[in-house]
Amino acid sequence: MIERFQNWLERPNVLATAKTITYRIVSSSTTFIMMYFFTGGNLKESGQATLIFILYKPILFWLHERVWLIWQTKRHSTSEVM
Repeated sequence: MIERFQNWLERPNVLATAKTITYRIVSSSTTFIMMYFFTGGNLKESGQATLIFILYKPILFWLHERVWLIWQTKRHSTSEVM
């Protein structure tokens, strides 16, 4: 069972998604803490800013990961031909 999960996790799409989620948790926590101090302890404004980042940054990160994966795949297939 563990081996099946590890095989599933090694799939590029799954790995990119898992990395996106874990990164988002760490990044959102940091954003909230920073915004809390920048707004002078205003929880509402800190929460609003964090929510905006939560909504759009995972999409940007996932796209970034996919571009790198495509670039690496093309680079490796080109080097095999040479």
